[in-house]
Amino acid sequence: MKKRMNKAIALMLALVLVLASAPLSAAAKQEDFDIQSKGIVENVPARLPADLSDGEIFTYSSVTSEPLPSTDFIVNLSALGQQYVTTTTTVQRFNIVMLLDVSNSMEGSRMTNMVNAANGAIDTLYGNGNKISIITFATETQVDRALSEKDLQLKQSGSSNTGGAVDSIRISLRSNSSYGGTNIQAGLIAAYNVLNNANDDEAIPVIILLSDGAPTYYYSDIDGMRTGSTGRSGNGTTSDTNYAACTIAQAAYLKAIMDDLEIYTIPFSLSTSDSMYDEAAATMNPSDANIAKLNGFNQRWNQALGTVSASNAALMQRYYPNGAYSASNSSASLSEALTKIITDMNFNTPIDETKVNNVLDDASFLWMKYQIGTGYYLKNNTLTVTLNGNSYPLEKIGNEFIYNTPVSDPNYNEKLLRLSVTVSDTGLMTWKIPAKVLPCNTPEGESQVLATPIALTFRVSFNMDMEGLSAGNYPTGDSCLIYFTPTDTNPFYYHQAEKTGPDKLAENDTVLENETRVYSAMYPYPGNDNYARYGNPNPELTGFATGSALDSLSYVSGPQSITVTAYSDYSGAYRDAMTVSYQEQEINFSDIGFKTASASFTTTDKTDISKYRLLSFSDGNGWNTTDNTALSIGLP
Repeated sequence: MKKRMNKAIALMLALVLVLASAPLSAAAKQEDFDIQSKGIVENVPARLPADLSDGEIFTYSSVTSEPLPSTDFIVNLSALGQQYVTTTTTVQRFNIVMLLDVSNSMEGSRMTNMVNAANGAIDTLYGNGNKISIITFATETQVDRALSEKDLQLKQSGSSNTGGAVDSIRISLRSNSSYGGTNIQAGLIAAYNVLNNANDDEAIPVIILLSDGAPTYYYSDIDGMRTGSTGRSGNGTTSDTNYAACTIAQAAYLKAIMDDLEIYTIPFSLSTSDSMYDEAAATMNPSDANIAKLNGFNQRWNQALGTVSASNAALMQRYYPNGAYSASNSSASLSEALTKIITDMNFNTPIDETKVNNVLDDASFLWMKYQIGTGYYLKNNTLTVTLNGNSYPLEKIGNEFIYNTPVSDPNYNEKLLRLSVTVSDTGLMTWKIPAKVLPCNTPEGESQVLATPIALTFRVSFNMDMEGLSAGNYPTGDSCLIYFTPTDTNPFYYHQAEKTGPDKLAENDTVLENETRVYSAMYPYPGNDNYARYGNPNPELTGFATGSALDSLSYVSGPQSITVTAYSDYSGAYRDAMTVSYQEQEINFSDIGFKTASASFTTTDKTDISKYRLLSFSDGNGWNTTDNTALSIGLP
């Protein structure tokens, strides 16, 4: 007997998009049409990154021809921003937790250099209403000082003293073998608890994590928020992918549940000769390159996501640091890293990300809309995104393009998962760039760091079947609409003295167009009504599609970039539910129906298909038969 199961599910969501209406010139075609010449179409010279002003966003579009006799044109949409420092009279306050590693490996000069550098940073951060807390961690965590505006000095000897004008806090090594492990995850949770208990919405919460090693303890249940020995895994001396993945997931979870939380890391004195170097580097700086060195990270990450709510899982990003600054084992190097962090804390981006019901709102994106003109079509349905000098392909499903590269790929870039590119049936291409993905220069000054613009590149070609096309009468288009909402303190776009509103924002006439969006996901049915209740991981998608109608979907097989964040199974055929995370939003599938086909056979000669006799058959939908002609039977 053979039993086969499958589920195919789809959900229709109606969205209203604001579309630009762009005039297109009339064009004609003749059967003997021959292209005479091509060139750059209405190009605006690109500006250099160094030309931008603080708070400015610069966008650039170009259309460049391929050499004749090709009928192709290359379209490039680029964007770049520049950060700024707030110049208003309002002083931004920070609640800062300095999270310091005091595990066994921190003995000697590492501890001395960390304390010296931390004292320098404290002197800079002191005042302006800032509050500073000190938490040390090894196997266990300890809150050495709660948040306070009082002046602070760290030391390595004597006793802590908080009775004077300056709090004097002793930072000492946990040298005991039973307590000298590295529990970064517990330290992060302890820091979060201190910030959360402050109940201070006016101050930006900040965690500054300094550590020289890999995590040697971890907790699997991310939303359990554990800091003690209960539920803790590890022996304090080894590390692997589980340790790193859970610690990274914990940091990402804290940022998902605390608005505006900033986490900065300083991995220092890391040595490539250390057997746990890969785990240490990935935990403190979870770049795509570092993550790719951890075997099975993607599976372990998905398991960690399965321990939190779907809404929070959708917000969790592997690259959790606002900045990661490596340092060597010296006071000067650590001080330089801390100075960069303090500087970053005061930088503002031209636009900002805000959420409504845990989903980024429209004001969180830079929108670029390009109308592929009448008489043209998108060539090969391929798009390329260039970010930080590297190029990445986007794969088409329905009317959308997604980044579908597996995390194991050495060139994997998680930021690409947050981009959204759609092309409507009318040829309107909409590219949404989240504020935190948009590359930005640092503010003007001697130490300014210039960024490389993000770019979307694609090919369009003449539609040679267009009626009435003739030489010298080429189809043209003039529609590239860019819009965004600057942060309210942005000095380039607003009169800061009067706060009267936009200064340099153009207004555009728009029309409304209703668009129905259909999503469909395929996955292997676990085959057990109690599957989710027994703590099994969420199923992985085997296919995903989106489009404007069910009959026009095209599936991506084995989508790497679309994650199942929640799965619930129930008794009965039409009550299962699933949530997937897709392009900064949650797609919910509910009341999932499925069909189960099962049959039983009998034969005495398994090598001869004609000898099989069907005993019973059910299609899971109330239809049963014993008619051999009703089935095409394969060998068992």
